[in-house]
Amino acid sequence: MKTLLQDVRFGIRTLLKSPGFTLVAVVSLALGIGLNTAIFSVVNVLLLRPVPMVKEQGRVVWLRASISYPDYRDYEQQTQSFAGLAVVTGTSEFSLTQSSEPELITGEYVSANYFDVLGVGTLSGRTFQRQEGEAPTPVVVLSEHLWRNRFAADPNIVGRQISLNGLSFTVIGVAARNFIGTEAGLNRELWVPLSMQPVLNPPEAARAADPVSNRFHERNSHWLTAFARLKPGISREQAANELATVARRVGETYNGKVNAETLRSVQLLSLSGGMDPRDRLEALPVAWIVIAIVAVVLLIA
Repeated sequence: MKTLLQDVRFGIRTLLKSPGFTLVAVVSLALGIGLNTAIFSVVNVLLLRPVPMVKEQGRVVWLRASISYPDYRDYEQQTQSFAGLAVVTGTSEFSLTQSSEPELITGEYVSANYFDVLGVGTLSGRTFQRQEGEAPTPVVVLSEHLWRNRFAADPNIVGRQISLNGLSFTVIGVAARNFIGTEAGLNRELWVPLSMQPVLNPPEAARAADPVSNRFHERNSHWLTAFARLKPGISREQAANELATVARRVGETYNGKVNAETLRSVQLLSLSGGMDPRDRLEALPVAWIVIAIVAVVLLIA
């Protein structure tokens, strides 16, 4: 202990004799450590940390590419490996009007089983029912953040009417605490049934009455992101093989042939971290390169 104190005093005296060197050394170490901490924090949030509130995340898988609504229904009905297959349109903006100026809120159009497949519950109320996904039904699930900040954590929020894009919606539930969707940095504040998408979207509303032009009926309109929950005991490889078989059968039935892109689109990716798994595949190698570079910077420092 005595030797250690002597070494510390000696070190301090040496540093005080060379203040310029000391300043450079401290700044270099601070920059090196700070840069490494910042980079690792970003990598941890986007690529490593589990998505908040998703149960048994290891059983949730994503299809590699977007699919059409008719393909989604065929895949859902003809596969046996999944406990559920859901789709989502991605980030959309909704104009929320509630006794004040309209406010743009970020949300998603989702299939009725969206929350069931993710295993995400509610703080109050319920999630969507199957019939609400089949026919346009103006109901909405709010995020806990939106409920607290925009509606003052109203305990009677369930059953209340709110205005989205000028239409009246019934609040049926508040999602579990901290659930903001499946991607970090893209916080969703509310969720609306997919069936309401052509009603709320003016371009789609004009086409909704025409089944020929309505993209809910267009097999070549790939606008939906799909994810699924594996049944217990089913591996990702088993599910991928079955889905590829179904995709091949569907392609041959409706298009007369199956191209490589169709089979590539149904490859399954694991839900891991807070980034879309398709982006994660491209980002992961870059992330490791960046980590290696900043590690070298730390070593130099």
